Amino acid sequence: MSTRRTVPALSALALIGATVLAACGGGGGADANAGGLAWGNSETVAGDRAGAPKHGDAPAAVTSACKSSASPKIAAIKKNGTLNWGIGISPPFGFTGPSSKWQGVEAENAVELADILGVKPNIVAFDYSVMTTALQSKKADIVGAQLFDTPERRQAIDFSKPYYKSGQVYYVLESSSYKTIADLNAPSIKFVYGTGGAQGGLAKKFTPQAQSNEVGLQGQLIPYQFLATKRADATMGEAAAYPVLKKKFTNPPVVAIGKNGRISADLPAVAETLDPFDVAFGLPKGDAGWKKCVNAWVAWGSSSSGPISQRVTYWLKNQDKVNG
Repeated sequence: MSTRRTVPALSALALIGATVLAACGGGGGADANAGGLAWGNSETVAGDRAGAPKHGDAPAAVTSACKSSASPKIAAIKKNGTLNWGIGISPPFGFTGPSSKWQGVEAENAVELADILGVKPNIVAFDYSVMTTALQSKKADIVGAQLFDTPERRQAIDFSKPYYKSGQVYYVLESSSYKTIADLNAPSIKFVYGTGGAQGGLAKKFTPQAQSNEVGLQGQLIPYQFLATKRADATMGEAAAYPVLKKKFTNPPVVAIGKNGRISADLPAVAETLDPFDVAFGLPKGDAGWKKCVNAWVAWGSSSSGPISQRVTYWLKNQDKVNG
């Protein structure tokens, strides 16, 4: 769900990029509701729902920072009429439902920022191992994918101000004998994490004696197939996704392990999670105006009553609405 480095060549992007809409002018059209929002390939939500994007809702400080004259990137986005938003599968932040349209925190973030810019959102899916490459190759104007702000990533891309903290927990089979993190810190333990995942660094800190290997996520939140087939004993993933993982992976079922052992609650407490990461928006390096625009939006949206904060809270509390 989260990553720390970029490795594949650009050719991989053509295989991983998904559901790309043709660029078109902002506003109006079949994918815009009566309130004037363009939804693109994002699922429409009711305007009165907590955190729902609203047309023209951003204050003047945000719209002023996001004018065409402020940045070459903003000028290009407005000229094309489309905001290309890089996303990854990370419920409840990014996922698709029965309609195949994108839903969750990041999908709604994309709609909101596109409205501020006066364009349509075009959400494009990438594997987490190529998120930075997507920005460098201009396949994406911004990455909103519950992306961790890490020192290694900062060498390749810029980041906005953080808007969320993401805690991690270990995942093991419920039928296993492992009860605590200490149980996982042994040379005989096989730990796996998704390619490019920041979880590898955490594993070195909390379970340094375990055998640690990167493996392909294959579009999943965690490399569950390695646990199910007993090729691995443990993995690590987003704590907030625990309700989704318990619902999805039942044969055999998984259980989370935090700082105080196995987690029985539906949602792990912050005190149980391992060194939470700052989650921020990934941006191409070197465009100070684009970064200022996004930061102005984040400052407004992530305030206690802001729309970004409200939609994060909504989706974390309503993970039963996540499909798949």
